[in-house]
Order: sequence, then C-alpha cells, then structure tokens
Amino acid sequence: MINEDFYLLLENQYDFITNDPIFYIIIRNTWVKTAYPQMLTHPDTAAFLYILSKNKNINKVLDIGTFTGFSAILFARSTSNNAIIYTIEKHKEYENLINEHIELANVKSKIKIFYDDALLRLPHINEKFDLIYVDADKINYPRYLDLCLKLLNENGIIIFDNINWYKNVESNKPDKKTKAIKELIDKVNKKSFLNNFQKLILPLGDSILILQKNQLKIK
Repeated sequence: MINEDFYLLLENQYDFITNDPIFYIIIRNTWVKTAYPQMLTHPDTAAFLYILSKNKNINKVLDIGTFTGFSAILFARSTSNNAIIYTIEKHKEYENLINEHIELANVKSKIKIFYDDALLRLPHINEKFDLIYVDADKINYPRYLDLCLKLLNENGIIIFDNINWYKNVESNKPDKKTKAIKELIDKVNKKSFLNNFQKLILPLGDSILILQKNQLKIK
C-alpha cells in the first residue's frame, strides 16, 4: 500500500521528473513493490543528474547501485543515442522489476547490467567513464572512490549520493555508515587530492558530492 511519503515525493518542484509518465511508473512501482523505496534517487538529485548527463561529452556512464533501474534509465534517456550505461546491482531479486522498467522506457540497447558485488566487479571492468554515479552501500564509499578513480576519463565526473546520510553526518552519529561517509569526505579534502580534482557538495536531496577530474595525472 502506498503511504503518504509517496505523494509527498511526487509534489516535488521538479515536475519534469515526477510528471514524466515513465519515471512516474518507475517511482510508483518501487514504492508499491519493494521494501525500501526510500533508496530511490531523490527527484531533486534525479533532475540534476538528468540535466548534467545531457552534456554532449557524456557518452559512457557507470551507475553503481541499480536498485529498480531508475537512475540507469534516467541516464539512458538523457544521453545521446550512441551512449552506453553500465550498471551494477548486488541484489538479483530486483531483476524482474529492473527488466520491466527498462522495457517500459525502451532503453534496453543502451544499458548493460551486472548482477554482482560492485567491489568485486569494478576491478574487472576495462572501460573508462565520463560520469560515475555511486548510490550503493554507504559503508564502502571510501573503497568505491579508490576503485572509481581508475575508471574515470580525463575531465570525468564522480557523484556520490546521500552525503549527509539523513542528517547523520551533520549530527556526527557514531554508526559505521556515517563514519564511512565522513572518511570519504576527509579523503577528498586532502590537499594532494584537490590538486587533481574539483570538489563540490550540493544540498540536493540527501546531499551529493561531486568530483571532477582535472587534466593532471593522479600521483
């Protein structure tokens, strides 16, 4: 049964996401058919990602944490016809729902899905990406950063979602996930890291961390 949070979600100011019939059905199905619908990318963040990925220089995207396919489909629909989206999902029980949504959006030819633990799969991907979106297990965010740096094109962008972790980071909570996110933030704040990357935290949704690689090589 849909609760009031679902309707509050649809009242978001970014109407072009929540009022799009494809995205509306994906959001609705996720709230009806999954136990943790709050794992969906927030509409504010989704709107930003949609606009960002329409950039003509973004032709290859890596989406870590497929869930029900919302973000992967968003990237597939916003990028050029020759773009490709790689997406990794650990929980194969979402496979039927993911396939249903991909068929609905008619983007099957643009999406390549790996049902695997991202930490195990990423070292075996021999591709470079223009945009990497990380919205997976928060406790491994620092490890995802290390792995994703090796997969990023020059001037490529990495985005981490849930950087405030429902205000737990802001409140300095002692749980493991909050500590891992703080470790990630501390890592990118190091001066040696900033020599190679531009960094920005935006208060969209649950806050996102954006890192853009400069032309300088990582030491």
